[in-house]
Amino acid sequence: MDKTRADYIVKNCYKIHGLLMQIVWSDETIITPFSDEKNMLFEDVLTYPCDESLKGKYYRVPVKNFIFYVFITDDIKIVVGPFSYEKVERYEANLFLKSIGLDKENMLIPKLSETKIKDLILLFHGMIFEKYDLNQEDLFDSSSSDIEIETKQKLVDTMVENADGEIQHFSYIREKEYFERLVDTLLNGMDVENVKLPTFNDEFIDIKNGASILSESNFKDAEYNLVCCVAIVSRYAMKAGGDETEIFNLDDVILRKLSVAKDIGEIDALESQFWKELKTILMGKRTKNSPYIEAVKNYVAHNIFKRIRLEDIANTIGVNPSYLSRVFSKEVGMTIFEYIKRKKIERSCNLLKYSDKSVAEIADYIALIPQSYFTKIFKECMGMSPTEYRNSLDETGKTGKYNIK
Repeated sequence: MDKTRADYIVKNCYKIHGLLMQIVWSDETIITPFSDEKNMLFEDVLTYPCDESLKGKYYRVPVKNFIFYVFITDDIKIVVGPFSYEKVERYEANLFLKSIGLDKENMLIPKLSETKIKDLILLFHGMIFEKYDLNQEDLFDSSSSDIEIETKQKLVDTMVENADGEIQHFSYIREKEYFERLVDTLLNGMDVENVKLPTFNDEFIDIKNGASILSESNFKDAEYNLVCCVAIVSRYAMKAGGDETEIFNLDDVILRKLSVAKDIGEIDALESQFWKELKTILMGKRTKNSPYIEAVKNYVAHNIFKRIRLEDIANTIGVNPSYLSRVFSKEVGMTIFEYIKRKKIERSCNLLKYSDKSVAEIADYIALIPQSYFTKIFKECMGMSPTEYRNSLDETGKTGKYNIK
């Protein structure tokens, strides 16, 4: 093998794809994209247990949240990685690289699909050895037994760590009490924007002590905690009388923004927004309606993208349409048609804010067609056309200035 050729390939693999490939020969010659050979990081990945049958083939090695592929024969060792199946923020990459002894602050860990990484390995392996004798079957994922052993070991380690630290998880009953108290705080008009789950006050110190760290990455830990917060608190808020559709819409907005959050500061801001908006929903829309009213609202929520008729709602509920219409108007203060119209316009506002769909597409999507009819209804509710509403959004495109009349 031409080592000069291999050096050229390794450096360009990193330069073009951001993918680190490092090679060690039996004579201890090292090829790496970096000039400083002490930055080799084989120790963690080469000690990973693998079956003898994988010798001479590439096998996958998971290290924390990242992935390597390793190739070992009597004459050569190759490590490809790290890479990830998800986008990796720079600071998260730096923390990981330092943890495995690679002090490269400007090195990015690439996001690559399983298919892409295997194609690259096959290509560069063939170029290095000047023969294309590998195929997809020669690239192995970690076996299920390896993963099972690793998972069991992590479980044992966690149990030992928790025992040493005297960590005890809280019970379901205690958790229920905690979240009900949070929701009651919102219902009573108190501000909980600065409450960070799972802390609340000294009364719930056991909740704080029983909380688990969900990821070794601070960013991922904050992300997972907010997802848990949104999912759990929303259910308790609905049980307390919060409007189901509005709460689900809020969840969608928060989680969509969370998916593109760049740092912990943005996650904290989203958490504050969640508490603020949920408080508004609970204080302004707590429902104490008859079962018929809730049945109408549920029907509308589940059929919001269809053409909804009073007769269809009444038949589903099993009540006379005229009677249902009178009861709804008396208890809600608007007709069923007006309620349907408002809910469809609310959904269209979200689509105007958070999607690139045209006005015509949105009109068709929420079953308010033709477009001229949708525009007429939208103006009645919002005091402006759909296009004017979209143009009225702030710089982030996420916050409208107007409410439904």
